[in-house]
Amino acid sequence: MGHVVMCIADTTRARFYIQDVRGAPFALVAELTHPESAMRNMDLVTDRPGTTRSQYNRAIAAKNEPREVEHAKFAHEIAVHLGRMRGRGQLSELVLVMAPRLLGAVKQEMSSPLLKCLAAVIDNDVAHLDDTSLAAF
Repeated sequence: MGHVVMCIADTTRARFYIQDVRGAPFALVAELTHPESAMRNMDLVTDRPGTTRSQYNRAIAAKNEPREVEHAKFAHEIAVHLGRMRGRGQLSELVLVMAPRLLGAVKQEMSSPLLKCLAAVIDNDVAHLDDTSLAAF
């Protein structure tokens, strides 16, 4: 049996905890931040929202909001970090704790071998809690 990694994340911050032995406390080993995800759409782009023309010559707004694009980028960044941890032998079991929408995006970005390491999923947004409150959770 190897290391258990728990990733607790929201759209702006991800914390990675590792447990070397079952029953031992989790220790924080890494943290990623993505402040762009908290920005307003108008702060992320310099122009007005783009439009395209439909076959009926009507303007249609762009499908992806800039903020949603930033959320997807961060989900990819989280999956890449977890993949690197697995590649270095730091991860044999994975626990993901995040809001349902981010959870789905991260799982979609994860490789097949990494998905096989997934031991538990908790779809709850608790990333705003400090370490003491997380331990109680």
